[in-house]
Amino acid sequence: MTSSKENYSFDKLEYEYSEMNVFDAAMERIHTIHSLFDHIFISFSGGKDSLVCLKLFELYRKAHGIEKKLDVVFYDEELVDSRVIKFCEEIMNSGKYNFQWWCMQLESEKYILGNKEKYIQWDINRPHIRPIPSWALTCDGVRYQDKAYLEYTKDLKGKIAVVLGLRADESINRRKAIFATRNIHCYMNTEERNATVVKPIYDWKEKDVFKFFYEYKIKYCETYDYQIFNRDKLRVSTPLHAEAAQSALLTMKTKDPVLYNQMLAVFPEVELQVRYSKDYKPKRNDYSNYPVSWEGVIKFAKDIVADEFIEDVLNKIMQCKRYREKHETHRPLGGFPILYVFNVIANGRYKRMIPALHNEDVTKKYYDYEGLEYNI
Repeated sequence: MTSSKENYSFDKLEYEYSEMNVFDAAMERIHTIHSLFDHIFISFSGGKDSLVCLKLFELYRKAHGIEKKLDVVFYDEELVDSRVIKFCEEIMNSGKYNFQWWCMQLESEKYILGNKEKYIQWDINRPHIRPIPSWALTCDGVRYQDKAYLEYTKDLKGKIAVVLGLRADESINRRKAIFATRNIHCYMNTEERNATVVKPIYDWKEKDVFKFFYEYKIKYCETYDYQIFNRDKLRVSTPLHAEAAQSALLTMKTKDPVLYNQMLAVFPEVELQVRYSKDYKPKRNDYSNYPVSWEGVIKFAKDIVADEFIEDVLNKIMQCKRYREKHETHRPLGGFPILYVFNVIANGRYKRMIPALHNEDVTKKYYDYEGLEYNI
């Protein structure tokens, strides 16, 4: 099926995908998803990208006369912007969806002045940052974030699609996650049991997202307006992981002071990150005393990474080494310059994977660091 402006009443977006725009391409993927799967769940975060997915699926169903309500799942990560919570409540209370609000105990992390520590969202062994909503669903035991879908799909038969609003241009991590598939469709990743994660807007740009909202007069979460004023990245996520703790967390005190004080009541050490992160120059960023080799990276990791993370980090370093050795003949430094891996470990940005750099990102400095001739 080829989607059309007559069906969906949408002006073409500026960014072109192959011979069609990204709106039409997404609609073709959504048609494929409806053809292949018995159950479809929209994983909704309150953010702009999951909102695009929600509204695109609505448009498709309306155009094809599908009256069944969409199944929507929101993972409440406990430390969530108050405006995001309010927005998700509005979506839930609209009555348009089968809306599941989950407060699972999910393994997560916090980053304080260069040190990463694990913590559990909605941990039953500590006070909660905010109360669990009365309407929320809970379950026993701790789960990993990327396996949370197993809880709400465990009793279903047939093929299940879990829709994520991931876009390739947001980060290298997301770009690699999107294309890490052996499926015939590049936007589908088969997970466990009978569930597949699908990413129908993977090729959208940020400007496409907001043009779509403008064209359809779609209300989005107002936290993005505050992020623009604060010059933050336009992201909705918990502010304690490594990247957010070095950016969004620093403006949280002014953007959401009530939640900030609730967070400090449980994690008072976060104030150190906010007060001193800009002035703190950790020795962990000094690699001068370490050999410029994979052995040097391993020794560096053992010196700075907490015991609870070190086994996982060492495994990821070895994955980088093996990948470089296998691919170095046809991509610059195999996508894993040693300096790049040093930087990833130092900044704690290894939560899920260490992605290979794209060819254009491997610049002369990486060759200079290893004493190699820059031959690109």
